[in-house]
Amino acid sequence: VGETTKEITRYDGHGFICWDFPGRNDEVSYFTMECVAFLKSLSKRLILIQSTIKESSGLMKLLDANDLNYTVVVNKFDRVDKDEQDPFKNQIKMEIQAMGLKGVEHVYFLSAKKP
Repeated sequence: VGETTKEITRYDGHGFICWDFPGRNDEVSYFTMECVAFLKSLSKRLILIQSTIKESSGLMKLLDANDLNYTVVVNKFDRVDKDEQDPFKNQIKMEIQAMGLKGVEHVYFLSAKKP
């Protein structure tokens, strides 16, 4: 809370590279030619959220406008009460539909305890 990535940051994994992208759902920071070119150059795009699609809707709309596909990853899904997990999944799916997001390829719900 209170912190955000200020520049594109590279993290090397085993057989992949993860890039952390700046911004806090602020469309203005995404509309540079450099950022759009960078997003187009990626082979896969994962957008990490915790509670709502609205957290990153600006970035998703930018990707949609450039006909780029992406996967949504809902982090810390294990923190949602068991009886609320299905309604929460439905909420995420309804938000995607309501916003008309067309580039979403997959939605994954990940546990922080059991990755």
